[in-house]
Amino acid sequence: MTSPPDAPNAYRPRAHLRVGVTGHRPGPKLPPETEPAVSAAVQRLFAALARDLGAIAAAHADAFAAAPPQLVVISSLAEGADRIVAERGLEAGATLEVVLPAPRAEYETDFEDPASKAGYQALLARATSVFELEATPGALGGKRGYEAAGLVMLAHTDLLIAIWDEGEPAGIGGTGAIVEHAVNEGCPVMLINPAAPDTIRLLWTGDAVLPPAKVRLEQLADRDGLAATPDVVATLVAPPPLTSVARTELDAFYDEPMGRTHGWPVYSIFLAALGVRPLRRSDFGPAALDTEAGERWRGHFPRDHGDDGLTHAVRTHLLPAVTRCDAQAVRYGEFYRSAFVFNYLAAALTVTLALIGLAPELPWMHNIIGNSGSTVFKAFLVSFELVLIVMIMWVWRKGASRQWHRRWLDYRRLAENLRHLRILTLVGSRSPAPRPRKLLEHELTKPDWVEWLVRANERMLPLPNRPVDNAYVTAVRTALTKAELDDQIDWNAANAHRMMHAEHRLHAAGYVLFATPALVCLGFLVAYIGVDLVQGSDITHQLRFYVTQLSAVCPSFGAALNAIRMQGDFDSVARRSAATQARLKAIRFALHEPGIDFARLADLVQKTAETLGADVAEWRTLFSTRPLSLPA
Repeated sequence: MTSPPDAPNAYRPRAHLRVGVTGHRPGPKLPPETEPAVSAAVQRLFAALARDLGAIAAAHADAFAAAPPQLVVISSLAEGADRIVAERGLEAGATLEVVLPAPRAEYETDFEDPASKAGYQALLARATSVFELEATPGALGGKRGYEAAGLVMLAHTDLLIAIWDEGEPAGIGGTGAIVEHAVNEGCPVMLINPAAPDTIRLLWTGDAVLPPAKVRLEQLADRDGLAATPDVVATLVAPPPLTSVARTELDAFYDEPMGRTHGWPVYSIFLAALGVRPLRRSDFGPAALDTEAGERWRGHFPRDHGDDGLTHAVRTHLLPAVTRCDAQAVRYGEFYRSAFVFNYLAAALTVTLALIGLAPELPWMHNIIGNSGSTVFKAFLVSFELVLIVMIMWVWRKGASRQWHRRWLDYRRLAENLRHLRILTLVGSRSPAPRPRKLLEHELTKPDWVEWLVRANERMLPLPNRPVDNAYVTAVRTALTKAELDDQIDWNAANAHRMMHAEHRLHAAGYVLFATPALVCLGFLVAYIGVDLVQGSDITHQLRFYVTQLSAVCPSFGAALNAIRMQGDFDSVARRSAATQARLKAIRFALHEPGIDFARLADLVQKTAETLGADVAEWRTLFSTRPLSLPA
């Protein structure tokens, strides 16, 4: 069983900065005589990055775990640039993660010199993770392998060191192509040209007001990379500013109780009354947190290739964080939904009590309780009305001050985005969250603490320490199916069924509650015209109280149910869940087609994350415009 982290640092991420490398091999573009100067420039750069990362971690110690900050280098260990950066990074205290364009033995054949092979093996031995991509067949197989390794490296990189002569891209997977890809993604690039190695230039669009969709590298400003490292590292790693609303919300999340506390099951009781969902014990008390999730995840990836840091990080940090976020999202979702259900129904009940207060006007009741009893009866009802009105106001104010609506949306978005990481990292992909960029004072965009926390957790997940072979493809396919697709398909199917039934029953109840007073009023008019006026009776006079009650109370409750229906938007939720279920079933079917390779698997993993991410985005858009309000 996985033990929870210590409370003071529970689920706070450790400060990380991940540095990738692309560049030339020894030759005309990286002459041997320039390598010492290039190496010295890389050494200066790592010293600056380590200094600035430490400063950021110290300045925001309450946002990070107590462990010291960690630099990480991601390299393919090719001769030249890749090894220079890997070696200087290790000297600076960084850990080394390796992504290879082919299995390690096959890749080693690229290096003819025995000393080069020995250097390659020595660096592999010092790496904490080695992700060996499968060999790519065909005439372009080698280039495609380098391209794939470069893109995996870039996906796991915050900042890219490019040892590049600034010439035209040499082809698929070349240094120029990777640099261009990085700049257009918004990844900062520290450029060291072997022809002028004493100068480190920064290529970055992250502080531009409106960067073009397609950036031309030659049009970027010429900036001093070493002078810019404090600003760049702060943009990449630092949490939202202390004075921002986002930082206040991040600190509030850190202060949430470790597990799920008691909720407020009004919404659950309401669904049970509609007959669409049975009550559960967990509706009335804290549900047990899933402490076995990490062990189940471990079962998908047995220790057949040594220590797998990724599986360990997912088990000990990511999954507990997801469990906690999910529990808090459930809690505040209950508060928010129960609040609007209670307030609308309580408002209708208040109208009902006001009308019942007219009951002593009935002769038979007045004869029983008399004048004094009528006053006592009215005082009792007025007291009850006052209690309900105060409760409505208190629930509204409490929900607004505690930000039930905002916390529910944020915590759910955080939980879902963190959960997707466990699958995406298995194939070398990254979260779809945009890369960090500097927020300028005149911009309307505000810091987003959820995106920051997702990225901070993502940096803690290393590359898989495994070769991409049939066994690994099978393991990832099984994990994706069992841990993600099956559960999400079942949940969306059940949710679509529940929400559609709730929509239909609320719609039907609204018709009944509005049709009833219409029939009562029609009956009253028929009785008045056909009986009282013709026969001289006063039956309608005797029934006026009951007619008034029905003609006012029924529409009040009908309006309350319709308001609940509109606030909960059961129809849209049902349709969205049905569409998500259908999309995920199509992905699951494609996932189990015979002969699936790693490239197709990676594509389906990304499609899964995109589908679930789109579902969360639509859900957030739908409910973000529906905060708690008074039922007026």
